[in-house]
Amino acid sequence: DEFSAIVIIPKNFTSDFFDEKCPEILLIENPSQGIYPKMVETLLSLFTEGINYFLTYYHSQFKEFASIYNQVKSGSFSIKFLLFKTDRLKMLGEDFFEKSKKLFYAVKSIPFEVEFTKEGETEKEENFMLTLFPPYALFFLLFFANISAVSIVEERQKAITHRVLLTKMGLSRYLSGKIFSSVLFLIILSIVFSACGFFLFDLKTSNVLLLFFAIVLGCFSLFSVFFLTSSFAKNQSSASNLGMVFLFLMGFSGGGMIPLNLLSSAVVSFSKLFPFYSVNRMLGEILTSKPVSLQLVIYLILVSFLCYCAGMWRFKKFFREIG
Repeated sequence: DEFSAIVIIPKNFTSDFFDEKCPEILLIENPSQGIYPKMVETLLSLFTEGINYFLTYYHSQFKEFASIYNQVKSGSFSIKFLLFKTDRLKMLGEDFFEKSKKLFYAVKSIPFEVEFTKEGETEKEENFMLTLFPPYALFFLLFFANISAVSIVEERQKAITHRVLLTKMGLSRYLSGKIFSSVLFLIILSIVFSACGFFLFDLKTSNVLLLFFAIVLGCFSLFSVFFLTSSFAKNQSSASNLGMVFLFLMGFSGGGMIPLNLLSSAVVSFSKLFPFYSVNRMLGEILTSKPVSLQLVIYLILVSFLCYCAGMWRFKKFFREIG
């Protein structure tokens, strides 16, 4: 019962994979763990689909890698392979580069929007990763926000909170400390994501202070949703499941799983009810050097305030009822 799912990889998986024998991976799910087994199944499906696309598009390179692997495994691989077959390796590298370049431009040239500009005006080409990296990073951040909020219910369920409240620390001070530590952890994680975006995908902004403000406000508002959902849960399992419902609801409708420009207008309108959409849009405006909408900032502050107040009231009510 401690595991959501078990993935069993056969003994000769790598050898069979390079020999194109279609090795099978066995997945055993634990239905008592709620939505978590389905998450493992989804990730495993995405992984296998990615491998299939790779084998389809880069089959010649895969055959070369398989040949090198078999030579290394049999002990017949030597430095002579690299010294006397450099032309072959260079040709494969150039072929790989050309195919990757064509694939990149094919994806990049997908017409998501059509804009008409005046003659003589030129617009700076937007980085394609601006459409993908910020919402995906935010979606990943939601998992940690939910885990941090569920930990409050877990401590309450294990009577850790009761022992803490026997000290001079009051309930409001305890909950405020949990909120502060959780939001601080999310901010640090967001800074790491921002650094990855800067160094790996060349995502830059001319206003670092505004970006930091958006990160702080975004983490503060996103955690408020899970703080509120956890306050309605009676135990750790229900808190986790309820949080996951809102996690995927916000992630799907707000652009965390599918880019906003590919979603219908009805879904986008629905996503505006949650802070994920506003944080995603605010980060996009900052990274594209566009003016940040004041309405987004006011909305996030208002939603955070209401969620934290309601969550505090619910937690205090629960502790009063149990004495």
